[in-house]
Amino acid sequence: MKNKINEIRGTNVFIINGGLHMNDRSIGDIVNAKFGDNANLQGDDVKQINIESNHELDNALNNLIDEINEIKRDEDKDNANMHYEMLSKAIQDNKPSRIKTCLDTLKGIIGVTSSIMTIASEFGISI
Repeated sequence: MKNKINEIRGTNVFIINGGLHMNDRSIGDIVNAKFGDNANLQGDDVKQINIESNHELDNALNNLIDEINEIKRDEDKDNANMHYEMLSKAIQDNKPSRIKTCLDTLKGIIGVTSSIMTIASEFGISI
């Protein structure tokens, strides 16, 4: 039997066998879990990426700009710099599809590098 304990903006919250349930959705064991800002526990089809100070990502971005600076052809270098700026903005805005587009273009210009692969893996993107 469900024991109604609270109503939050029209959402029914229940405790069933010691677990928290909302509108027949179960929240599993969250003991010792760490959530960032604006966590979404009950959303459908939500992919959340919390970008904090990530030294591995910072290093990969720094290495990527170094690789771009080594490009000999000016046209390729300009194109790579433009896509690097777009990539930085997409990362800041947390836009995985834009990140993938930029990484694919950069991969076409400089090849597959560890910096591109690291950035892709940080966002769960296949290159």
